[in-house]
Amino acid sequence: MKNAGGYFALFCGHDHTNSFITHHDGLDMGYTPTCGFTSYGPRGKDHALRVFEFHESDPASYTTELLDYGDLLGRVPPRALQHTFGDRALCDAGCIGDMLRKPSVRAALGVMGAVGAAAFGVVWHRLQDRPQSFPISEGAPGGGH
Repeated sequence: MKNAGGYFALFCGHDHTNSFITHHDGLDMGYTPTCGFTSYGPRGKDHALRVFEFHESDPASYTTELLDYGDLLGRVPPRALQHTFGDRALCDAGCIGDMLRKPSVRAALGVMGAVGAAAFGVVWHRLQDRPQSFPISEGAPGGGH
């Protein structure tokens, strides 16, 4: 980019908590955390967006500011669990794959699946071990003479 000329900054973002700005080899470079609520990124209160202000006479002397959830709404939600659930409730079917990329989510689902399979096995074996007693009265189909 430096060799191409005309560039003075490169900023990007993704669904993580990373956030920084540095100057390297004549370019400002920055990274911004996620701002959307359908990603597997940071806790909801840590979602943020970056605002840029460019000056027409000298765009390279811009200013930038990171605004997080609290900055935008004027407060941080009082209950973290409720807030986290609210973030995920906004997730549509397309973001479920993103959430499944988190090792902690996969591990929790694996444990829940193993516990569920074990519980099903215990119930199944108890049902199989129960004595089957069905009274058969005379004259009923399959019930003798």
